[in-house]
Amino acid sequence: MGLNHFKIHKGLTLNPQPSAPSSPTDGDIYYNSSSNRFEFFQNSKFRVLGSGGGGALNFYENGSAELATSSDFVTGNNATFDNGGSLQGVFSLSTTAADLIRGDTTYKLVLHATPGTSDDDFVSSEANEIPIPQGYRNQTLSVKIKYRYDGADDDIKWVVKDDTNTAILTTGSELLEQYIDAADNSSKTLTLSFFCPGDCENVKVGPQVLTHAAGSEVLTWDDVIITPDPFVDKDLFRSSTLRVATGNGHGSTNTKIKRFSTTVENTGTDIDFVDDVTDGSSFTVKAAGTYRIDWNDGQTAAGSGTLGISLNSSQLTTNIESITAADRLSLTKWQNNSVSSLHLTGVTLNLEVGDVIRAHDDGNNDQTTLASLTITSFIAVDQVVAFNERSQNSMIRVNTGNGDGSVNTKIRRFSTTVESIGNAITFLDDASDGSTFTINEPGIYHMTLNDGQTAAGSGTIGISKNSSQLTTNIESITAADRLALTKWQLASVSSVNNSDATVILAKGDVIRVHSDGNNNQTTLAQFTITKIGVSQLLGAPLPLTVYLKNIQTSGTAAGGSTANTVQTLVVNTVEGDTSIVSVAADQFTFGPGTYDFDGEATAYKTEETQVFLHDGTSYVLNGQTAESAAADGVQVVVPIRGRLVFTVSTTLEFRQWTSATQAVDGLGRAADVDASNPQAAEVYNTLKVTKVN
Repeated sequence: MGLNHFKIHKGLTLNPQPSAPSSPTDGDIYYNSSSNRFEFFQNSKFRVLGSGGGGALNFYENGSAELATSSDFVTGNNATFDNGGSLQGVFSLSTTAADLIRGDTTYKLVLHATPGTSDDDFVSSEANEIPIPQGYRNQTLSVKIKYRYDGADDDIKWVVKDDTNTAILTTGSELLEQYIDAADNSSKTLTLSFFCPGDCENVKVGPQVLTHAAGSEVLTWDDVIITPDPFVDKDLFRSSTLRVATGNGHGSTNTKIKRFSTTVENTGTDIDFVDDVTDGSSFTVKAAGTYRIDWNDGQTAAGSGTLGISLNSSQLTTNIESITAADRLSLTKWQNNSVSSLHLTGVTLNLEVGDVIRAHDDGNNDQTTLASLTITSFIAVDQVVAFNERSQNSMIRVNTGNGDGSVNTKIRRFSTTVESIGNAITFLDDASDGSTFTINEPGIYHMTLNDGQTAAGSGTIGISKNSSQLTTNIESITAADRLALTKWQLASVSSVNNSDATVILAKGDVIRVHSDGNNNQTTLAQFTITKIGVSQLLGAPLPLTVYLKNIQTSGTAAGGSTANTVQTLVVNTVEGDTSIVSVAADQFTFGPGTYDFDGEATAYKTEETQVFLHDGTSYVLNGQTAESAAADGVQVVVPIRGRLVFTVSTTLEFRQWTSATQAVDGLGRAADVDASNPQAAEVYNTLKVTKVN
């Protein structure tokens, strides 16, 4: 080991040693006879030869568990990953044939036999850390693993830890799904992205148990890769759904605007719903994008009716069929002799921030429990993108009505599968239970139903989600389970009607065509369910950056300083990704997440000075100190840098302490003391804030 430079050639022998040599230097290499592997010395640590540089783009590729031993890992049990405690399960390197993913060794974690005991168990790979090359910091990186797990979905998350700054870089949503195939030992791929800060020198990666309900669940994994190639499969759209129900008349002033008193579902932040006794209900768009809107309503007595959807209309006391055509997005009109009627109107279109949507009619629709309105958004998000050859659309279209279930008597059956694309939906038709459509992948789904009767009479059709009231007319089931509803009374010998819905669905949700049990159309009955928003692009989220500044007009100073006093600095300008912050009265509020702060303030003739971030209770980040001596008359910049992690929404102030009084311009002297200066504004304290996850 005394040689630091030599050429490896045929016939050269490195004598095996049972432990690491003493006093190594970078580049030393030896063969460990205890673990039967080569190790090399780099950045103050011995590392396994073969655990880095495994591919042209990959700076860490542990492509074979054969190169590792259990001592390369840190295990424990703690709500914080890699933070101590005693592992409750058992971690090993398994050579059992049934466990293997590739080669003759794989990583294996067996959870405790008692359900819940292994909650918070973790395995941190590796004890000697994974170095991040300087050129790959301050950018989005990716992790890819192959795994099998026989427990439930979402029991385990995969974690990346910034060991330099003791911070978790993943979001907590990188969850493993159940996957086991004893027949061929195949495995599932997990890919995730994380933002690596510029000062992150090393990371650790590994699984952490969130919960386990069965006991003795087994996780095996292999082929761990860290790469700057962003191959992470993520949706390039986000979505919000707002679903309201329970019609409550109309506004007392806006007499043609419907009111709704119950919010059934509200996911996301793209739509702001307000119900007002005077103005009626309004839906204000908060993010530009594509929106789908569906409204079900009608009358409880015989007569004609009109319902529709308006955009930014000022004619709120006018029947929607008579308002300005450009403001009318949809319109349905009918003459019905039924004691009770229910109809559908809908539209899909692009909307801008501030647009106002209203359920607009003739003022006569008075359905209560059967009235509902759903708005779903599709908003493009900023991503690093690449082509995704694995993208797959999913749709199931069935037809040929075949009565209803013999037990679930209000659930429609279909006997013909016209199209079945992808794996996101599973269709099952059962003589007892009726037809079901089970969701396998979370996402946005659009559903369209056509059905009716072959004889005259009233009828009801609709779509339900996870309903247990399968022998009850859909108009009487729990409102939250009813996604769509259409009701009619027709003199025709034959009727075919439409009902549809666009909503966000979760894995495991069960969709059914749900009616009153009287619909008997056969060849004319059909139902289509499609997962929409599927893209042939891969996406890894980009970090979001916002700038908070104090900008004054030319010639205006930042304000005076007071001796031995902490003052709150002005924040009057927001630039960049403004969605991550709200600013009011010199305070700025961030949602939960990890944020990097990089900023400075100015000081003039204040003697000693320092800046801070304060959360209303305590100082959460301290900046550096500086000095601007009164005798020198020099303006100085006072920096502040650091990372903060918020688990809840947090409001901050940018504060500055000065040791001397300097009236008017102690917190910043204006540059435009001479009219010849061409600049149009004075810029003082500035904070650059980056949300890294």
